[in-house]
Amino acid sequence: MQMMKAFFEYFYYRAFLLYQKKENEQLASVSALTFLTLIQFLNILSIFSFLFPFYIPLLRTNSYYIIITMALLLIFNYILIAKNRLVIISNWKDEQTKKRRRKGFIIIIYIFGSILLLIASFKFARFQHLKIITREEKSSSLLPRPKNHPTIKIYPNFN
Repeated sequence: MQMMKAFFEYFYYRAFLLYQKKENEQLASVSALTFLTLIQFLNILSIFSFLFPFYIPLLRTNSYYIIITMALLLIFNYILIAKNRLVIISNWKDEQTKKRRRKGFIIIIYIFGSILLLIASFKFARFQHLKIITREEKSSSLLPRPKNHPTIKIYPNFN
């Protein structure tokens, strides 16, 4: 757990340095915190869609779940990371160039990996939905149906 906290602190530090080049310190802190929270949310959403692929349509129709989760993550990250911004900056500011490059590369891999994991999890969820729809269509085709009865799909189409 401590290693994960240190990784996210370093992630915040590097995002803070990136934003500090373009913005003032306060705005850079907020931007870095928001970026960290967004990447963490993508990871949570990926894991959630692998474990519970049938709830993804709820997230598409009801954004309250997304807003509440993001707000809780933002508050959590603020308490653990952004409040200690000066301590985090002082811990990492004297880092060697070789270590900085290696850790920067790891962060880039983490960002792209999070995005790829999200895409894969949504493809998995779509596959699960299509499997259920075809199973329901096969089972419902055995039952007699009135001529003018429309076919209702329970799950939305993710195109």
